[in-house]
Amino acid sequence: MALDPGTIQGEEAQVGNKTYVWDGIKWNLQTVTPSVDTEHVQLSNPITFRSGRVNLDADGYPELVISQEWGPICIFKNEQGKLQRRKTTVHLQNENKQEIILPLDKLTGWWRGVASGDFNEDGLMDLVIANWGRNDAYAATPEKPLLLHGGPFARPGGTDLLEWMFDPDLNHYVSVRPYSDLREHLPSLRPIGSHAAFGKHTMMTLLQLLKTDVVPWEAGNLETTILLNHSTHWVAASLPLEAQWAPVFSVNVGDINGDGHQDVFLSQNFFATRPYWPRLDAGQGLWLKGNGTGVFTPATASETGIRVLGEQRSSILGDVNQDGKIDLVVSQNALETRMFLNQGQEECVAVSLKGSRKNPRVVGATVRLETSTGMGPALEVQAGSGYFSQNSQQLLFGQSATPKAIHVRWPGGKESQHPYDASSKVQFIKMPPRED
Repeated sequence: MALDPGTIQGEEAQVGNKTYVWDGIKWNLQTVTPSVDTEHVQLSNPITFRSGRVNLDADGYPELVISQEWGPICIFKNEQGKLQRRKTTVHLQNENKQEIILPLDKLTGWWRGVASGDFNEDGLMDLVIANWGRNDAYAATPEKPLLLHGGPFARPGGTDLLEWMFDPDLNHYVSVRPYSDLREHLPSLRPIGSHAAFGKHTMMTLLQLLKTDVVPWEAGNLETTILLNHSTHWVAASLPLEAQWAPVFSVNVGDINGDGHQDVFLSQNFFATRPYWPRLDAGQGLWLKGNGTGVFTPATASETGIRVLGEQRSSILGDVNQDGKIDLVVSQNALETRMFLNQGQEECVAVSLKGSRKNPRVVGATVRLETSTGMGPALEVQAGSGYFSQNSQQLLFGQSATPKAIHVRWPGGKESQHPYDASSKVQFIKMPPRED
């Protein structure tokens, strides 16, 4: 069936042998046929994943972007309602600062969420992907990723998980879990007898003892990362060191300081680690200031006033007190939700779109503000953002120069231009009638 870009909630999309239903916030797997579609087998990854709808090629039909833990970033192009796997490449630097080019489906990680923004202000939507960070004992590179085997190792019909990490000193993969953990749950490893004997085993010899040859899942990147959209390929760059100090959950995009460039907020921290593993609590909630070229600078807590020490989870951006500035709300696991009202000097240009009865907020539209110095970054009206949350659907644009006009790409690809009305606090724009 075709996806009507103006009819969002409840629509279905077919991906291989799987049907996904849009609930207004995320795509949900609805049914799976008995046949196996090997091209899309990675979507059968049992580890949770997040998804988002982003119009990546500026045609008015949003793509489906899926971020998986223990898996890759998957993009499905929206061919006017039919989703097709998008094959593309990503350019990135390895640990030796050398550029490497990978298929996008080889950029694996513990991806925990996805958000979009126009970070280099070229009108194409870029992506920022939440990840685990590097302030942990885990280590991974695209060349030597973390590995995860799953199978009935302890008992028939069960599912057990084994993690492996490459040890550069030993030059082979070793178990992340100590022998004391594994021998308790995996009877076939008990004959090894001692930690010293266990230390002489490699991943391959241990898997032989477990009598398994299952293909592992991989995680070759643990850094929270931006992907700049170059139309024919992606360019990946890790966010600054402060973004890697703790696991990231929610990612929010908006011009928080009103300078005309999009910024990023990250909710951080994870406390529910195993008993002998320290909790990951180095994050306070991080505001990254963008400069319009895809480069971000971390702002300190003393600059922003944002200091949330708990397990931050959902977060949203919006003008809470209607003063024309972007405010922030951050929830915490088992602690109070925090709200931060923006005390900056610059008011934003507020744009509110009005659509049809089936899509009243015009989800899927892309808007850009034109000023006296040129076109600013693109913003999308979306039906879900961050970590199980929803940003305001009233779009707020910082003013780096005098506003002149508002450019809208409506769902389906039709474009229109509207003069800026300085006398109105909010620019209300109505969706033109569809031409069927």
